[in-house]
Amino acid sequence: MSYPSNWTRTKFCEIAKRKSVRINNPKESGYERYVGLEHLDSGELVVKRWGSSNDVSSSMQLFSKNDILFARRNTYLRRVSVALFDGVCSGDIIVIEPILKNIVDGFLPIFMQFEEIENRIIAWSAGAFSKRVKWKQLGDFEVWLPPKEEQKKIVDIIWSIQFNQEKTERLIQVSDKLKNGLLEDLLTKGIGHKEFKKTELGLIPKEWEILPFSKGILVNPSRKLKVGSEYTKVEMADIDEWNPRIRHFEKKLYNGGGSKFRNGDILLARITPCLENGKTVFVDILEEDECGFGSTEFIVLSGREGLTLSKFVYYLCTSSTFRQLAIDSMTGTTGRQRVPNDLFDAIKIPLPPISEQRKIVNVLDNFTAFSTEYNSLLNNLKKLKKKITNSFLSGELLIPEEAPN
Repeated sequence: MSYPSNWTRTKFCEIAKRKSVRINNPKESGYERYVGLEHLDSGELVVKRWGSSNDVSSSMQLFSKNDILFARRNTYLRRVSVALFDGVCSGDIIVIEPILKNIVDGFLPIFMQFEEIENRIIAWSAGAFSKRVKWKQLGDFEVWLPPKEEQKKIVDIIWSIQFNQEKTERLIQVSDKLKNGLLEDLLTKGIGHKEFKKTELGLIPKEWEILPFSKGILVNPSRKLKVGSEYTKVEMADIDEWNPRIRHFEKKLYNGGGSKFRNGDILLARITPCLENGKTVFVDILEEDECGFGSTEFIVLSGREGLTLSKFVYYLCTSSTFRQLAIDSMTGTTGRQRVPNDLFDAIKIPLPPISEQRKIVNVLDNFTAFSTEYNSLLNNLKKLKKKITNSFLSGELLIPEEAPN
């Protein structure tokens, strides 16, 4: 790779140093926050999650505000973030402090997310089951640095994108909180009702009825697929966890088994932890009259003609009440529990008339559209941040002189 002539070649240890302060008893350390590998998110510049030091008993490391936490285990996950608070962290995290002689403040975490450095770190990682990288390898790595004036402009631009990313994340959180609260209200109180009746499920509108889930909703409807023919296949990994959509799918030969579906059906994850993570999707990806199939990890649900709208069923299945009932019913070994089929005979649901279901769906669709728009914006900001970081730090894209300082 060719770099601009005014860039400087140096070793990584000239711009960063490792901090190693051991804390033998985290509970009595005076630091409340604990950061483990599970709290570091791929591609995030800032540490956004943490646990309590009261929940860990083994020795930890101390880190300070503005230190960089680098996950040296499973480096393919690309986890390196700056901590904006003091705390203790796992021994599988390398605590790094920037040396502000050759770099400007805020530049190092951006630099460590440069794809060339990430790829080199991944290549160095060694170990049979859980690959790790050593600090010496990273410290001896020769890197190319832009002048400080250019570093400052890079920092301003990338952290500006980061600020907008965090602002968008807050909007999504507020929107989702409002939607979830509204969802629970609409599914139990409906729209504009003044008269309610007592039932085994609590107060519900007078015009509503209560039915077993399996009586009001089709569960794994029988659909014939021709063995040896091509159909759209969807697998659990194809579903976006936070914005429930089918992201990737392709035509594959059907050889029997799995769950058959068509547009208007709901795919409900039946295994843990996917169910807890919200993997419930409304299918709308197929061409007219096309069918698809998925693994046995899905339960397929559909509305009953004249009784339930499929989109209403979708929102019902995304409610916290239904999800908790499904989780509580799970059977099997830890880490691979499944929702049993008889759950749907045991659950009862309050069911409004079709006309009111349609009104409820319209209200919730508006909130979903808002959330989808902001999730799309968030994904685009993340992609932009990564692309610009790589372009700036490879010298492929030079910042113009008139760029703000």
